[in-house]
Amino acid sequence: MPLPAEWNATRFESDHIERFYKDVLLLEDAYRYYDILDELRRHKIKAFKWKVSPGDVAKLYQDLEDLDVRGQERDRMIEEFKKEPLILYIIPDRRWETFHWGTPSQLVWSHGVKLPRKHDISQQYPSLKSFFVDRLEIPELTMEALQKQILEVAADAPADETFTHLSHLNILIQNLVELIDPSELISEPIFPILTPSGELKRVCCTTDFFIVDDMHLFKLFRDKFNMLAFTNSQVMRLEFVFKWLGMGKKYLIRNVDHRVEWPYGTITHEIEWDIGQKAKALLRCASIAAYFRSRQTRSISERNLILRSLRAAKMMEVEDMFSETKLGDGHHKSNNTNIYIKDTYPQLKLINSGGWQESALVAYVSADKKQRQLAMAVALPRLLMDWLMKGREAHSPGFVDVPDLGVSLVKSVLSAPPELANDILEAESIEQPLAYREGRKRMLGSDGSPRGSQEQIRGRITSQHSHKDIGESACKAAGNPGQIQPTTTISCRPQQRKGITRDDTPSETASVNLREARRTLIQ
Repeated sequence: MPLPAEWNATRFESDHIERFYKDVLLLEDAYRYYDILDELRRHKIKAFKWKVSPGDVAKLYQDLEDLDVRGQERDRMIEEFKKEPLILYIIPDRRWETFHWGTPSQLVWSHGVKLPRKHDISQQYPSLKSFFVDRLEIPELTMEALQKQILEVAADAPADETFTHLSHLNILIQNLVELIDPSELISEPIFPILTPSGELKRVCCTTDFFIVDDMHLFKLFRDKFNMLAFTNSQVMRLEFVFKWLGMGKKYLIRNVDHRVEWPYGTITHEIEWDIGQKAKALLRCASIAAYFRSRQTRSISERNLILRSLRAAKMMEVEDMFSETKLGDGHHKSNNTNIYIKDTYPQLKLINSGGWQESALVAYVSADKKQRQLAMAVALPRLLMDWLMKGREAHSPGFVDVPDLGVSLVKSVLSAPPELANDILEAESIEQPLAYREGRKRMLGSDGSPRGSQEQIRGRITSQHSHKDIGESACKAAGNPGQIQPTTTISCRPQQRKGITRDDTPSETASVNLREARRTLIQ
């Protein structure tokens, strides 16, 4: 409580009087909170002229919390906040507007979740939860409340109703430190799926169904397997929910085998391919693959094998080439596990020929000119990046998440004239990898000096991922083409990657700092 000015008290006297009020008369809490509320009102007036600091206002809320007002005075203080909008909040996507002031009934503590007709203040005042939630009784959105809402959704409710709750849960999983036990959500039928017969029903997450993240594969197998009835954009927004519930293996693109074949005895013809002239540029792209844990770019000797394979690479055209796709693995009960379905995507197959030390990369393409051009433009960049990451281990099992940045760089190199390939990577700040060695000799640059001494990927490389919602199908299921896991050869159809990935870190449209990036596959 401020002392009257006419008292002309010294600092020493003021401290003693303050302690007397607090320790003997117990009056500090009963009066001082009014002063803070008056100060809030003055800040509110200044806010109309943009002369208020949100940090100063937050300090006043902290002062109120420190007072620990109790009893009737606490009730009066809460009533003041209910009657008058004294809580400053800023709308995240409308920061250019003037500051907003609200009452507890207009606000929510939702941990980053956007709720209709409510404004979340948890991100603005992360250290003041005790004051706003416990003292002013602003409602908090919890995982327990969301779980209850999800379990109460009617069996015949639209799939979108479940998605809304799950998307809120997805945000809480990212922002909360302590999570609830997911066992109840795992065991209850909460997921809307489309059956092969076209029926929409709800099942638990342990039921056999696929998360549709590839529209082309959905069209191929919709009449043979259960599919989750969410759109592509919805699937991307539920990444952390799927991981939390242990559903990572249900992604459609992680359960396909794709192969490209041609009739036995078909004669192949070699055609011109300038990839050998771009070998060094592609090896620089392999430095991106190395950063994302490529299996065959870990040492100089392994890089030299890649370089020799690329320099000796050739392209063969094949008549009557066709592609087939199989869906299903040991985790799904399927009567069609040995049946391949004819596919219409661009046909292109990469293999390694020759011995280990004399390896050459061979690309088989269709003799049809249109199909060949389509395959080289759409399929080749991702297949080649896949080869850079897996190489001769392509026969081994295991899902490899091909980095979109690497695919983009490979595509740029392939489409550029050979003399510009390295310049493109230079412009993208992709440095030369470790010095190449052939035998025991160090390859030198044109000036006779070593080409490099350390593998680095420097700078920020902007990787724009376009996210496109395929649209609502009859079952609300959609997706993007994705990584295809090969079995006997490196052969898969092209993909257009999206923001969602099966890793620990959501991929968003952003400038990617490769030094800080982490890619860990969802188990």
